[in-house]
Amino acid sequence: MKINIGLSITIAISVFICFIMYLVINSYNLHFDLYSTNYYEQEINYQDKIDAKWNMEQLKESINISIENNNIIIVFPISLVKQKIGGSICFYKPDNSDLDKEFDIDLNGNIQNININDLSEGLYKININLYTADKRYNYEKDFKLEKE
Repeated sequence: MKINIGLSITIAISVFICFIMYLVINSYNLHFDLYSTNYYEQEINYQDKIDAKWNMEQLKESINISIENNNIIIVFPISLVKQKIGGSICFYKPDNSDLDKEFDIDLNGNIQNININDLSEGLYKININLYTADKRYNYEKDFKLEKE
C-alpha cells in the first residue's frame, strides 16, 4: 500500500487531535491549590511588599529559623524587638492549601516558638509580615519540616 500526501496529512492531523485530547483530559484531572484566594488584591499592593522586603534587607541582622525540641524557633533581630512589633507568621504548604497555618507574632524576648505538632511534614513557604509604628517588613523562606 502506497501512502500518498492526502493520507499522510490525515494521519498527522489525527495524531495531533489525539495529543490535544490527551492534554485536555489530563488537565481536568490535575489538582492544584491557589497560593492565595485574594491574589488580585495582593497584586495591587505588590509595591508595598517590595518595600517591606527591602526594609528587611536593610537590617543588620536577619531572622533565623531552626527546630529544637519539637519547636520551631524563630529568632527576630534585636533592633526590631526594641520597637513594638506586630504581625503574622504564615506557613504556606504548596501541595495542600488545607494545611496552611497562620500564627500571630507573640514574642518571648526576641524569640517566637511554634509547636511542631501544629504542622504536618513537608515543604512550607514561610512568610513573616512584621510592622512597627513607621515601617513594614517582609521575610520569606522555603522550609522543609521533618518530624523525628
